[in-house]
Amino acid sequence: MKISDERMLKFREMLLARGTIRFKTTFSTAIGLRKQNARSIEIGDSSFTIEQCIMACELYNGNMNYIAGFENEPFRNK
Repeated sequence: MKISDERMLKFREMLLARGTIRFKTTFSTAIGLRKQNARSIEIGDSSFTIEQCIMACELYNGNMNYIAGFENEPFRNK
């Protein structure tokens, strides 16, 4: 599994823990990820697209450098 996939899955879990989203499917729908593709990513058979990573960062104030593995802060400072 690529680091960007690991980080995107962790980012989704952080959003759940913060209460920003209530369900994993909320995140998937928002970034245009189909249900069957989400499971494929979770087991390491597929990857998030760059467009999905960018969309997640735009919608949830994420840090693309975190997703790419360059920084440790998952959220951008406002």
